[in-house]
Amino acid sequence: MSRTLTASDRKTLIRLASTMPKCSEKRRAILAGLKVAIEFSSKKELDAYLKKHPGADKSRHKVVDSGASPKERVDSFTKSVKSINWKDTDAAMDEVEQMVKGLDKFAESVLMGGDEVEDAVDEFKDQMDEVLASLEVGDGEYAKEEFDMAWKDFKDILGKHK
Repeated sequence: MSRTLTASDRKTLIRLASTMPKCSEKRRAILAGLKVAIEFSSKKELDAYLKKHPGADKSRHKVVDSGASPKERVDSFTKSVKSINWKDTDAAMDEVEQMVKGLDKFAESVLMGGDEVEDAVDEFKDQMDEVLASLEVGDGEYAKEEFDMAWKDFKDILGKHK
């Protein structure tokens, strides 16, 4: 998802555009960019937003596909998993926390959902709590072993649903 503009950002851009000549290409570009309020990475994400904000103008929000195939997304996620430096427990902890934060969105973008997938995501998150606990006490080697087992199980589920 591209960076979401805050109300302050939008206000600043509108003020900037108002200082430019009406036929200016820059002014047109700024105002055209403001026509889309928020870009979402999935229809499910957009629907959830619209449900929370019933007064939102549906025409100002859209779903943007990253263009990557599910296999490319899994490969990219796998590559980031393999790059974790388990010897630097602080850095590994940060990377695992970031991965857990993006896990639901990753699974949703790759898979068509289903109870088995949701259960696998929840189980993987629970196992990541154990990995993080090991990292907190400085045991990167044990954390890596726990992570590798959890990742193998999760990857098996992903393989079934690609």
